[in-house]
Amino acid sequence: MEENKNTNRLHGRKKLYKLSDEKKSLLDDVLPKFIIDIDNNGHLSNFSQEQDVFLEIGFGYGEHTAFQAYSNPNIGIIGAEPFLNGITNLLKIIVKENIKNIKIYNHDAITLIESIKSETISRIYILFPDPWPKSRHNKRRIINESSIKEYSRILKKDGKIIIATDSKDYQHWILLYMQKSKLFEWLVHDANDWRTRLIKGPLTKYENKSIKSNNKPVYLMFKKNII
Repeated sequence: MEENKNTNRLHGRKKLYKLSDEKKSLLDDVLPKFIIDIDNNGHLSNFSQEQDVFLEIGFGYGEHTAFQAYSNPNIGIIGAEPFLNGITNLLKIIVKENIKNIKIYNHDAITLIESIKSETISRIYILFPDPWPKSRHNKRRIINESSIKEYSRILKKDGKIIIATDSKDYQHWILLYMQKSKLFEWLVHDANDWRTRLIKGPLTKYENKSIKSNNKPVYLMFKKNII
C-alpha cells in the first residue's frame, strides 16, 4: 500500500443515473439539515462530547444506518457516502421515520476521518466495501495500512470495527492487514463467529443480493487494542 495520502481516497462515481425531481429536492432542501459539522479542533459539533457516536463508512442505500439511528435514539450516527442515489434513499427514510440523530458526510470518508478528533467514535461499520478485485486497484481498498491507523486513532478505548464482505480475497486481505497492524484484536473463538451476522436490522440491498447469489458473507469484529 502506498502511503501517499493522495492514494488513500475512496473512488467511484457520485451518480449512478439521472436524478429525479424528488431526489433533487431531497438534496437541495433536506440534505443541508443533516450535514455533519466538525469544528477546527475535530469536535463533532452536532453531538455532545459525552455522547456515543457510530460511524458507517459507505452506507449504500442507508438501510443499516437508519436502523441504527431509530434503534439507538441517544446515540449519534454518522453516515459517509459519496453516491447521491444512496444519500437520497437515506434522506427519504429519515423524513419518513422522523429520524433526528443522523448526520451525513457526502464526500470521501477518509477526508472525514482525518478531520475527526482522536478517541471520538465508539463504533465503526464498514459493510460490504468495494473489494477492488483487480490487483492494480488494491491500493483503493478502504482497509489498508494507513486507514487502519486512522480508525484506531478516532476510536475510543475498547472501540470496535465491524466489517462485512462476501469477497474471499478481501476477507484474507482484511485479516492480514488488521492483524499485522497490532492495533486491533480480532474477536473470534470459532468459525461461527464470522459466519454469524453481527449486524441487526433488515438486510441491506447489497447484502440481500449477495446471499441470493450464494456468496456467503463473513462478518468480522475487531476491538481496538490499547498500546
